[in-house]
Amino acid sequence: MSDAPPPFRALIDAVQKQMLVDFNETTRIVTHNGERGMAREDVLRTFLRKYLPQRFGVSNGFVLDANHKISRQQDVIIYDQLAAPVLRISEGHQLFPAELVAATISVKSRLDPADLEEAFRNCRSVSELDRFASNRPFTLTGGVLDGIDHPYQGPIEVSGDAIRTAIFAYDSPNLKSVATRLASLNRDLEPGERVLVVCVLNKGVVAYLNRTTGLFGFQTVDTDLIYVESSDALAKFYGALLDTLYGRLPLAIDVARYLGQSPEPVNFLDQ
Repeated sequence: MSDAPPPFRALIDAVQKQMLVDFNETTRIVTHNGERGMAREDVLRTFLRKYLPQRFGVSNGFVLDANHKISRQQDVIIYDQLAAPVLRISEGHQLFPAELVAATISVKSRLDPADLEEAFRNCRSVSELDRFASNRPFTLTGGVLDGIDHPYQGPIEVSGDAIRTAIFAYDSPNLKSVATRLASLNRDLEPGERVLVVCVLNKGVVAYLNRTTGLFGFQTVDTDLIYVESSDALAKFYGALLDTLYGRLPLAIDVARYLGQSPEPVNFLDQ
């Protein structure tokens, strides 16, 4: 029996090798930190645009919620491009409604403790947003649905889970130290608000493991944080990202609330 990886996995592994080559070449040639940072982000965005389902757009910019709160600038924003209105202010300065953003990724060259904490703060500016436009109480007035009488009345609070966030880096001194520090940073957060996955391209992946299902990645229920030192970090990260994206169904947005429109008097022609 051949020990060769499946064709799709072999393809992703080859992409990982090329990404590391491109990153090292950029690091050698580009000396300006800002330009170098944009180059490392472009490498990841290019990969995601090529290999994610076409439903998902990949960009950078800011995430905005219906309460008019705006995130810090995000290196990678993965959004539902079939439904999301995008406000383009200038190149690299777009606003995306939180309801239609599935995930964001903070990108670093080398993930030392200071860079990890900075990336974590960037991710938190997204997971703190209210992902539901209609976050107001509403009332069930009762009635018959599917042959069942529903006499109950509200109000009922509408709520939802946060945008998934991750950190991607090309190198790190030690993967275990990354996992240890991430566990500390995530400790007091609700599961859905945590940074759930860290990919260090030449080291491995830090992520949450569901103890019941054995699923690994963007897991929020019955989990343990683990780290896996592996030469196929990109394949593990890509697989985890696809799993969570398929489960992030699009939500409708409250356009009037985003535009700040309030109820106004109406005038009828027959009055």
